[in-house]
Amino acid sequence: MVQLALGDAVRRDQSEVGKYVPMPRRVDPVPVRSEAIGVVFPGEAAARLGITRAEVERMIAAGKMRALPTGFTVTVPTSEVERVALERARPR
Repeated sequence: MVQLALGDAVRRDQSEVGKYVPMPRRVDPVPVRSEAIGVVFPGEAAARLGITRAEVERMIAAGKMRALPTGFTVTVPTSEVERVALERARPR
């Protein structure tokens, strides 16, 4: 009755309802190398490096630190923060 009320056709072939249908075998996904990179805002980069945000902005402007434009601000790749941290830790 519900089927008729909803406008669905009433199934007359009830023999197919209880039939076993084997599920397809699970296929393991192929690993894909991600090209995503971690980024932080200049304030977070400054905190990680132990310097001020203004110093980070000066380094970006001078080309000493790579940054990615993101709308009205920039983001700094975490790999770049690590590189600068290693440079600063290296004795001269």
